[in-house]
Amino acid sequence: MRVRFRPLAIVGFVALVGLVAASTSCAADTAAPPTAGPGTTGTPGGSAPAIVPLAPDTPTTTDPPGVHRFSTFWMRTCDTPEKAVEVTSCRLGVGEIRTTTEDDVVTAAMNALMAGPDPTETALGLSTNIRSIAIYEGLAVDADGTATVKFNRYFETAKTRPQTAQVVYTLTQFPEIKRVRFLIDGMANGAAGAGAMSRADIDEFTPPIFVESPALTAPVDHRFRATGTAATAIGSVAFHVEDASGASVAQGTAPVLGPSDSTRGPLLLPVTVPASVHGVVVLVVTASAGSAPDPAAEARIPLTLP
Repeated sequence: MRVRFRPLAIVGFVALVGLVAASTSCAADTAAPPTAGPGTTGTPGGSAPAIVPLAPDTPTTTDPPGVHRFSTFWMRTCDTPEKAVEVTSCRLGVGEIRTTTEDDVVTAAMNALMAGPDPTETALGLSTNIRSIAIYEGLAVDADGTATVKFNRYFETAKTRPQTAQVVYTLTQFPEIKRVRFLIDGMANGAAGAGAMSRADIDEFTPPIFVESPALTAPVDHRFRATGTAATAIGSVAFHVEDASGASVAQGTAPVLGPSDSTRGPLLLPVTVPASVHGVVVLVVTASAGSAPDPAAEARIPLTLP
């Protein structure tokens, strides 16, 4: 059953899901066993891997009742949409957590995406491929989890798939949305594609290691979980935390929770940072190649410790 295009009411935000039991090789010596908590869940479109959710005690702040959190998804190493003639180097990146007091969190997320990255995100190399002249005209969600989102024709460019990936990732962070169908000036055609897309359909823009939570610059406790997905040749990653001087203050390894080949699977990184470390730190996750990390596949996420 289709619903009319109107604000989407959402009760609550992200459901808790069970975690796969962590392998004994997944944690640093001081890490705690994995637990369940809120974060991006499910398997969008039925084929992409599930995102292991973040433990509920990871943020150091507690939102008051009625405040909802959501993520925005941007691009790295991507030419501006006005100039892009090649987008093979474009990779998705998670921005800072945003909040809203509106019950329609999906609409708030789309409005934030259309507004573009904030100054901190821009300074850290994130950009948007959605042009400022593009107009978001609303969305509707079918009972099967397909969100139909409407834009004017300026959403499309010479290379449209990067901005399509931004929308797909932003909308499928919500459990009730599994895939996204685009209407451009009311028509399902053009570079945005005629069929509904899941995250698996735009996988070329997902970096080899993609940490979705904690978000960029998020406050975390000295013990926290990092979650996301990875595709590595040997099915594991290495991680460490750098303090303000660049020194490593915590480290460990973790398996990709899935087939031990190049297939993308969920990540769960239990991280413990010494209580003596405070302020800005950087979580660095790399693809393990035997005993040596692969610098070509690296995620760096600035975080803040109390």
